[in-house]
Amino acid sequence: MPCDHTGPAELIELAERYLRERDVPTEQWNGARFAWRENVAEPTYWTSVALEVERRGNDWIVTRLDRSNDTIAEHELGLHALHVP
Repeated sequence: MPCDHTGPAELIELAERYLRERDVPTEQWNGARFAWRENVAEPTYWTSVALEVERRGNDWIVTRLDRSNDTIAEHELGLHALHVP
């Protein structure tokens, strides 16, 4: 069953765009951490999704994927830079 929410590939694209827009050189991306939180428009099995990625060397690693029946507060939604080297 396909998921109807932002996935790791989309979060990685957002994280890389964030870093590029701030002129962070790619060689400094190691250790960068980003989170994405959203409420699912038409919930079936869950109401919200929280996803986190971290740059380790030349790779992005998913460090958290949490699907929940709890709604995420408005101010917590969207992209969050947790650590930018």
